[in-house]
Amino acid sequence: MIYQWFVRNSIIIGISVFVVLWFGLYFIAGYKNYKTILLLWFVLTAVLSILNVLFLKKVIQPFERLIETIQSLHQPSDNKPQSLLQESLDEKFNQSLRNLIEKLQANYSNIVHQRNELEALLSSMVEGMIAVDNQGYVLRINRAARELFSIHNDEFNGKLLIEVVRNTDLQNFVQKLLTQKTTLEDKIVISKIQKTLQVHGSPLYDTQGMQFGVVLVLNDITRLEKLEKIRREFVSNVSHELKTPITSIRGYVETIREIGFEDREMTIKFLDTILKHTERLSAIIEDLLNLSRIERDEREIEKEEMDLIPILRNLVEELEPRLQKYQIQVEFKVPNQLICLGNKLLLRQAFFNLLDNAIKYAADGKKIVIQSQIQDQKIVLSFQDFGPGIDKKHHERIFERFYRLDVARSRNLGGTGLGLAIVKHVILAHHGNVTLESEVGKGTTFQIHLPIFTPNDQLT
Repeated sequence: MIYQWFVRNSIIIGISVFVVLWFGLYFIAGYKNYKTILLLWFVLTAVLSILNVLFLKKVIQPFERLIETIQSLHQPSDNKPQSLLQESLDEKFNQSLRNLIEKLQANYSNIVHQRNELEALLSSMVEGMIAVDNQGYVLRINRAARELFSIHNDEFNGKLLIEVVRNTDLQNFVQKLLTQKTTLEDKIVISKIQKTLQVHGSPLYDTQGMQFGVVLVLNDITRLEKLEKIRREFVSNVSHELKTPITSIRGYVETIREIGFEDREMTIKFLDTILKHTERLSAIIEDLLNLSRIERDEREIEKEEMDLIPILRNLVEELEPRLQKYQIQVEFKVPNQLICLGNKLLLRQAFFNLLDNAIKYAADGKKIVIQSQIQDQKIVLSFQDFGPGIDKKHHERIFERFYRLDVARSRNLGGTGLGLAIVKHVILAHHGNVTLESEVGKGTTFQIHLPIFTPNDQLT
């Protein structure tokens, strides 16, 4: 700045002025009495240089402090403006300047406070939020959206939305928002992260009512979509499972009504078929009720200290006629005792379903192996058969209600399609889990993982 240059070079300027003045006096005096002129020049130079420095310092220093004060406004302090300005300027000007600085500091503090509140609000949102300007550049992305798309804090600065989230459906949604200038809602699938998002979009307006961008609110509904799909499949399956026996029963009843009871042998055959379908219908309804009851009471089931080995051996004895029919042997590889905390009736039902499943699908003349081991403070109880096995593509859904690998065979064997779903929820109610190991052509192993009973466990 010019005044700063004057302060730094005030002495040189003063000397230069008086050199010129001295030469002027020297020539005016006609080269006489130069000693007197020289002495006078030194005195005048010294006095005027000092006056020059003091004058410039007196005039310029307040402005220097003013600039320092203005430059320090980005670091507000209660006492800084007063200590810098002091009483260097005219009192009215000084007071007006102090008031201005105080207002600026108050406004700055309010802006910082509001910005921090906005950041805290956006960070605490469960929903993702993305703000985009009219040109499609990202203005802001909150924490939830960054986590959803795995975006780092500085990866979206100065970038288009399509560069940050590479999805044409989302880009088209933003373009539609910018064009129509109204609130929109849509469902968008982001294949890259395998998520389904419910997107709400609204225009952004400034204080003058001009649109400067749009804001998107993203809700991750992937789990809800999956649950809705399972619900639709369940309704479809249960309707089909109930409709099949009812249709058969109705058909046989109408046939009997038409032909009458003259052909006793045929009538008895029809009635036996009706009874078979009635029993199947009853089994489906019973399993549905059991499954509903287990899911409802998962956290409230009564538990007691119990030995699993007697339950398993009793079940094998009950199933002995079927085992002999298919020439299947059951091999136990278990200790004499296997103590856990559980509900005897529910665990018995789960074990029965797994044994029943193994008998249905084990090859004739083969064996079923029941064994146990301790892993990570849990009892691992395995039921292994040597049947056709289960392809890996079915593993994830095998425990769903009414999910069948071979529909015709399962029905012929009397299955309801709910056995493994009941097993899963019984074990979950005991704070355990069920796993599956299978290879096509070699057999299947279901493993039940149950917590080991300790004396500190609470009985309910």
